[in-house]
Amino acid sequence: MAPKKHPHPTQCNELTCMQVLTKKYECKGCHHAFYCSRKCEKKDWARHKPLCSAIEERYYQLEGATSLVVPNGLTVPQCHEQLTQWIHTHRSDLCVAIIHALELPRDLSRSGTHILRMRIAPSPINRANMHSHFHLIHAEVTGISAASGLGEIWAATLHHFLALRSDILAAGGAASAAICLECEPFGLQLIPFGSLESLDSVRVYCQWLHVLKVKLNGHVGYLSPTDLD
Repeated sequence: MAPKKHPHPTQCNELTCMQVLTKKYECKGCHHAFYCSRKCEKKDWARHKPLCSAIEERYYQLEGATSLVVPNGLTVPQCHEQLTQWIHTHRSDLCVAIIHALELPRDLSRSGTHILRMRIAPSPINRANMHSHFHLIHAEVTGISAASGLGEIWAATLHHFLALRSDILAAGGAASAAICLECEPFGLQLIPFGSLESLDSVRVYCQWLHVLKVKLNGHVGYLSPTDLD
């Protein structure tokens, strides 16, 4: 089973370029990084290699799992495709959740010291609505230092995120935050959120976890930062 491609790449993955992609050159290893040229891909390889290797290794581990059936009656590859769609569908809700969970309107620098760790599982019923393919088990704020000690993939993934965040800030960009999503048998999925700025007017909502469970386990529309005020 080959790694799934990112559904909507828009910028070159090389940090000194990051131009809008009109022609896409994908990483042939993980199929998750896209570039405007092979020159940018080669330039970015030293930085991208650790994460590329971790993603590729995980997919190789899943190759032998094609005959497994997950609780909703799908095979593992089918379920992974649903997970990709589920993340894309709920991206707005997840972004709002991390803003409030990390209390970023009070201290934006926490986006570089903490992540939102989430555990989800396939829903027991194969529902036609892609919003409901997975359900939230738990979510909590975790320090990046502590999370990096959870295993090699955690360490490599968070190192990549911090390097990316640092380079973007150094280039004059806005802060980035990340959700680390755990879903067996797929392991760790990093979901980054960039361009976090102008949050001073947003009041932090302490019941973010309850609202997130309602949104993910019984979808009732998209969240915006002011919905929680």
